[in-house]
Amino acid sequence: MHRKEHEKFSAGDVRRVSAGRCSSRKLRTGWMAGLCLFGMFLFLTGCGKNPAQAGPKPSGGTTSKVESKDKSTSALPEDIDFTALDEDKKEQLLKTLVQDSYTFEGEVNDGPADRTDVSYHVPKICSDSAGAKEINQAIAAACEDVTSQKEDDYVGWIEVDYDSYLNGDTLSLVLTKSSNLDDYTEYYAYNLNLTDGTRMSAKELAQLLVRGVPTDADDFDDFDDDEDDAPLTLELQSGETVEAALLRVIRRAAAYEFDQSVRYMYDSDYYSSAGEAERQSLYAEFMKYRMQTLADDNITSDLPMYLDDDGELVVAVPVHVMAGGGLYNCELKPMQTIYQYDAASGRVLSGEDWEDRLEDAREAGTSGDVMNAERHDLELSFDDALFVNYEDGRMTVRIEQNEWTEAAFGVGSIDYGKEYEVDGVYKDYVSAELLTIMHGEHVVPTFVSNDGMIAYLDLYHGAWGGHFCLTEPACGIVNIEAIGEGNAGEIAAALEKNMFGSSDTFSRTVMGLYENEGCTTETSFDTDAGTSYTDSFYLGFDPNDPSKFLYQDACVDAEIYLNYEGRCTWLGMNGQGLVFCVEFYDEDLGQMHYSSFQIRRVEELNEKTDEWYEYMRYQHLGGYDLFGSDDEVRELSLAMGDATAADAAEKEESMSTGNLAVTGTFVDGGMLSAADRAAMIVLENDAYSQFAKLTATETLTDVRIYTLEMDFEAGSDDIYFHGTEKSSIPKLAAGQSIYLQLSFPGDTPHHGISFVDANGTPRCFSMMMSGFDGSLALSEEKAFT
Repeated sequence: MHRKEHEKFSAGDVRRVSAGRCSSRKLRTGWMAGLCLFGMFLFLTGCGKNPAQAGPKPSGGTTSKVESKDKSTSALPEDIDFTALDEDKKEQLLKTLVQDSYTFEGEVNDGPADRTDVSYHVPKICSDSAGAKEINQAIAAACEDVTSQKEDDYVGWIEVDYDSYLNGDTLSLVLTKSSNLDDYTEYYAYNLNLTDGTRMSAKELAQLLVRGVPTDADDFDDFDDDEDDAPLTLELQSGETVEAALLRVIRRAAAYEFDQSVRYMYDSDYYSSAGEAERQSLYAEFMKYRMQTLADDNITSDLPMYLDDDGELVVAVPVHVMAGGGLYNCELKPMQTIYQYDAASGRVLSGEDWEDRLEDAREAGTSGDVMNAERHDLELSFDDALFVNYEDGRMTVRIEQNEWTEAAFGVGSIDYGKEYEVDGVYKDYVSAELLTIMHGEHVVPTFVSNDGMIAYLDLYHGAWGGHFCLTEPACGIVNIEAIGEGNAGEIAAALEKNMFGSSDTFSRTVMGLYENEGCTTETSFDTDAGTSYTDSFYLGFDPNDPSKFLYQDACVDAEIYLNYEGRCTWLGMNGQGLVFCVEFYDEDLGQMHYSSFQIRRVEELNEKTDEWYEYMRYQHLGGYDLFGSDDEVRELSLAMGDATAADAAEKEESMSTGNLAVTGTFVDGGMLSAADRAAMIVLENDAYSQFAKLTATETLTDVRIYTLEMDFEAGSDDIYFHGTEKSSIPKLAAGQSIYLQLSFPGDTPHHGISFVDANGTPRCFSMMMSGFDGSLALSEEKAFT
């Protein structure tokens, strides 16, 4: 039963693809960094939780609640043979099984003085089976905002409608709620096994696809007699479950769909007129949205999916985009969708357009000139030591040991002879070559996907960091049918720019960090003596030189502060985040360190406080373990600060002297003893206050605690502090501690300590929360006035 034509779903400002229908939606996100062309908005909402009842009629239209008179499973004829149903019988059965439960046609309020035409048709399945009841309850919950609509209310939806399909004994129902805001459509899909009366899961739907889905009597005959006309089947890779195979083909279709938006970006006037740094920044933003689209938490078995009239799988996939500032839901056919670059027309053809192109070529006798859209198994090798294999949709790398590989990869984390699985392989590839760049010093395995885009494998950073990831699609390269003598030089030059000519801010942008923003975390380590210590870490980029990556490790108790500077290289993406390799030089050991990790900026709603908060989700993948956390997934806090590499080096030097005479750290106030709490010096007691511990490393006398006010000396830029004494202690022995309760408003120090050290020298220190790692930082100052 088809209540609507596909054309009704073509979005006004979103392209319509032949594989399905699309609708746009605005998305709340904190990832935009300096691109004023695109806006960000909040999610639309509109789903209730309780089963719906027909409410008062909105003014200006007609409301009806229609219920099936047949309350039993007798809506299905007894002993029905689903293999014998022709199209007419299927249509008649669908009319009996699926009917309106609520309808409204008319006008509703759309603002103080506006009226909007709406059409609501809410379905129900006319059956008493357990699965039908479950589906009807889910539909009622999804449409409660519509069916309980009060007079002159407007809930944001201009159309609620549905389609139903019958394939064998599988009943599929797709419900759509369409808004006039951003041409957004919300999809709900339900599948019912009519034989046993159960609601079907995505796994059960996938199991049908493995066998193939005959749709009517003719298809059942074809299925038995003619393999060429048999329905499409879901092919399983070695060791793959049906659910994993289902998600793989959905992610593949989503990758093609998203990369068309990348293609449109490359073809835009804005991109053509932009400078190289601006192009790379725009590309970096697109790659973050691509990662969101292909992420494991976006490509799930909970996506609305159903079988259409042809027994083909249709899935409504949220595609994250920059245009419009959010996402759009797009119905994709993952088992059929092909985006194929056609050199003759210079276009990327998909679905029926591609089939028509093939048919025209056959009729003209030129089908041999048409690029084969099917995936090819590909093998690349170099110097009998490097082997890249692409087979059955999987890519692997193996590097054997010889003089060349020792020179190229020996400084890293590679295990010679090991076969590494390559991350980020989502599309189908039809051509591959080993290209050389940097005057022949680097070898780059390069792949052409069937939509005419380029993917490449950064062997060097992959081997150094101990993890390989395909970089796709390469920045700025499109309309490639195959790699040959005519275009190899141009492609190699573009790859060299991608790998070694990125702008200073590219890595920071693609990682999702703003200027002056970094990541902090802490790790506690046990010692052989039964004690423990805590290291505070910081990852970020130098604001004065954003191409410079900063990695810092501070242990306050041991007065150790290590600052490393290096380079961060983006490798690609996987289902968990964006993949990077970092490299930095350790002067103490006289060697380079390499580390690979996946990271993703996450924005979540705290349901208790109803506030949004952000953090970075991080996992170590290979090489040097930055945080000593093995491979566990951990949350990194986001910290703002204006610290530079020079500042870090100065702090490292000051802490390495061991001459601070006092150390400071934050502590958990709930873990303090009653005596410590009683002796605590309270400077502030508010919702933001924290507890600090100051420990003398030598005997101190005349210890005083202050609140500070910063000022400048007349005629100069020199800073000094006015101090208001809040507490004093005659003497602190070495190892003795005092506790403070205090807050840190603003970006300047508001608290200080003064004392006379063991050498009889008066000393003054300000106290701040570090912009590097969130630790308590002490900075020596001139005498407080």
